[in-house]
Amino acid sequence: MKEKALASLLLVLIACACPGRRAAAEQRLGSFEISAEDVPCCDHVSVQAVVWSGRDSLMTIEDLAAYCGPILWFSPDEPLLGDTEGKDIRLPEPFPFEGASDRPVVYFRVRRLMVSGDEEAAYVPDPTRRSGSVIDLSDVAAVDLDYFFYYHAESGFEGHAHDVESAEFKVFVWERPECTDCPYNLVVTRVIGKAHGVLWYDNTLSVDE
Repeated sequence: MKEKALASLLLVLIACACPGRRAAAEQRLGSFEISAEDVPCCDHVSVQAVVWSGRDSLMTIEDLAAYCGPILWFSPDEPLLGDTEGKDIRLPEPFPFEGASDRPVVYFRVRRLMVSGDEEAAYVPDPTRRSGSVIDLSDVAAVDLDYFFYYHAESGFEGHAHDVESAEFKVFVWERPECTDCPYNLVVTRVIGKAHGVLWYDNTLSVDE
């Protein structure tokens, strides 16, 4: 299925039960430590890892991908670009078995949810529009979110046709019940740029602020 507004969607969901979360003055989100005492409520500036905060615990996976999407940054040195610039850029591309697009296409999936509460409530699928499936942040501790990029050719070492690259995001849910206007916060703590399906090429960024 192709979502024209943002991306095409490939969804694989694996629910994994995790211990319940407790509000604390200082929390460790993966390898990332954050202190509520140092961060004012709804502050999107001082902690760059926070990509969203709000009151509503219900979020579609399409919105989740959109909030994390600005972190993606494509190289201006991509050989397939040639002299193409600005709004004329059509990379990444749709898969060959899908129709042409008048804009770049990025695919995404929620690969894994780390569930801290009710497993059935944590994820409610939409049978008619998969990108409209809903995650309940009050029952989720973290999300593994993946993006995929298709190129009709790979121009690097041992170049070949049909190249798919990807990026893996680790997104934690930071609950702040003391913040009435924004008790839920999405914090991206790690991004891994993948290439050629080989761990050796992983480009890993762990957030430290």
